[in-house]
Amino acid sequence: MKRSLLLLALLFLVSGAHRIASGQISIENRFPVAAPLKVEFKGNDVSDWIHQLEVTVTNTGDKPIYYVYVLLYLNVKDENGIARGFTFNFGNGKKFYSTEAIAATENDPVLLLNDSHTFRIANDTAKAWDLLKRKTSFVSPRSAELSLGWLSFGDGSGFAGGGKAFNRKIY
Repeated sequence: MKRSLLLLALLFLVSGAHRIASGQISIENRFPVAAPLKVEFKGNDVSDWIHQLEVTVTNTGDKPIYYVYVLLYLNVKDENGIARGFTFNFGNGKKFYSTEAIAATENDPVLLLNDSHTFRIANDTAKAWDLLKRKTSFVSPRSAELSLGWLSFGDGSGFAGGGKAFNRKIY
């Protein structure tokens, strides 16, 4: 019995080590509970996740969403000590990501209730990542955190700094 448990534990450790060594990445959703977004990940469980990753956000609230800024923080730093990560945007950041927000118009991209948008790492960025790994001693990340940087409802309200709600006067 003890031998079987030991063998099972050893197999578990070996399979876990293989999973990490193959380049897969686990991602923790750090969006604030109050933010009306559901987040789903796809492609983070493959060795070339940098080329396959999809982060889908769905509006679960009762207000349209006109701008979303998302940050994917990796658990590694380059040889200069700089943390690595990626950013994703939906909508017009110049219009909504400021202290003087402008009201949304019918021409602005929008996520209505249950609408989704899928973020992907740009192909050029993924290729640059591959080059960085080949030319340096850069270590592949094992985990990452997805954080909300900014969300605008297009009416002067939204979430900032990872989840702090705001309501600004629209001029």
